[in-house]
Amino acid sequence: MQRLIGDCNRLYRELPALHARDATADGFEWIQYDDARNAVCAWVRYDVRRASHAVVVCNYSGVRLDGYRIGVPQAGRIASCSTPTPACTAAETKATWAPYTPTG
Repeated sequence: MQRLIGDCNRLYRELPALHARDATADGFEWIQYDDARNAVCAWVRYDVRRASHAVVVCNYSGVRLDGYRIGVPQAGRIASCSTPTPACTAAETKATWAPYTPTG
């Protein structure tokens, strides 16, 4: 759990889009907000100039949703922070970076 919190805190520091426009509505945009069946919500946060962004996807279902797709504003990198469960190892909670591309 400490590693997960540490990874999330590191991402928060490294990605100004996660906090730069906390007090303004134009720093936030919903991507997915009504998927009750899969218990997923997603949003994008933008930096001050709207030049960079951070996409946040939350899966509250408790099961993996392989192949789940959302639209993203542009190609970039993705960090995955897994929620620890009793079956997770410390390695699974480590944030990892991988490329992503927009879905149409």
